Amino acid sequence: GGPMSRGSCRGRSASLVASAAADPRRQVDVDPRHAPLLSWLEKCGMELGPVSLGKSRVGAGYGAFATRDVVEGELLFSVPSAACVGLYDACGDEDVGEQLTRLVVKGQGGATVALAGILAKEWLCEGAAGPRGPYLAMLPWDAAWPPEAEQEQEHCLWWSESQVDALEGSPAYADAVGIRDEVALAAKVIKSLIGASVRRAYKERGGM
Repeated sequence: GGPMSRGSCRGRSASLVASAAADPRRQVDVDPRHAPLLSWLEKCGMELGPVSLGKSRVGAGYGAFATRDVVEGELLFSVPSAACVGLYDACGDEDVGEQLTRLVVKGQGGATVALAGILAKEWLCEGAAGPRGPYLAMLPWDAAWPPEAEQEQEHCLWWSESQVDALEGSPAYADAVGIRDEVALAAKVIKSLIGASVRRAYKERGGM
């Protein structure tokens, strides 16, 4: 086959990030889940330059931080296509590929739901041992990390009903309700498509 397609990031103004990362007041907390993720990416052919992953102490969430000053054009990281998920993975799945293909053909967000469906199936059926398990294992499923139990996911999908209701009367309220309703419908569709595969996997593992 031809050369592997990659998504890459090259330094232009990244020296500003490097300077911030070197500042002791802006050190990052290393998430132990990154080790298996990086190991898996390396096996897929990833190239990693002077970059570390971690949780910022000066903002919410995680990020990639330069470990030293970098020069313009220097490769920071590249992610090979082998580590990515696409519609071919979803539509080519032995169990639910045909159903996901029909969903994609319908349009109106079907492709997004199909990708979410194949990732959900991989995680629920195979967990960290799945084809993209090391990546899925570090997503913010709960508040187990960091140790202080800070909620990792701040999106309105994770809010309680009372938190959403507090927005009533503002433009953000309609957006939050719309997003939650849309995802609830997508989750219902995905459950109907992958439910049998998940139940079978659970039964094989003795989970049912």
